[in-house]
Amino acid sequence: MNVIEKRKLLLVKILLLLILLSMAIVGKRIRLWPIVTWSVYSTYSEEFPASNVSTIELRVISSTGKTYTFSPPQLSSMERDNVAKKIIEKAFDDTDLDQEQSRTALVSMVQNKLFNIDIKRIEKWQIVWDNVEPLKVPPLNRNYPTQELILGSFDTLPR
Repeated sequence: MNVIEKRKLLLVKILLLLILLSMAIVGKRIRLWPIVTWSVYSTYSEEFPASNVSTIELRVISSTGKTYTFSPPQLSSMERDNVAKKIIEKAFDDTDLDQEQSRTALVSMVQNKLFNIDIKRIEKWQIVWDNVEPLKVPPLNRNYPTQELILGSFDTLPR
């Protein structure tokens, strides 16, 4: 063996020693990525979302009887998403002193999405899916929820 081969061999030995030392120091507490990601070498376990999922949606009924469905983020821009959620909560909270103003704001937000449509009624629904399988594609079928619960409703004032 010449000098260059001996140095290469020494370098490989040092690298292997460093890897073994790092595995001994870290132990099985966390993953050793990028060295090792197999769960055999780690006690870390993946966390999956809950097996049931729910969301809030608004159903808007027009004076002609047609139903339009909106999720809270669809009613406002991204930066005002929290504002839309609070307006929806207050519009259906019978104990809130600002309920009437929140309902007026909610009707205005809906009318910005539905041009020239008379709104007769707005309903707040909770949609629930059970047995969600996170590794399946898609993890749930949005068209077939397990439960649909009405959380509240109000008739809009005549204009």
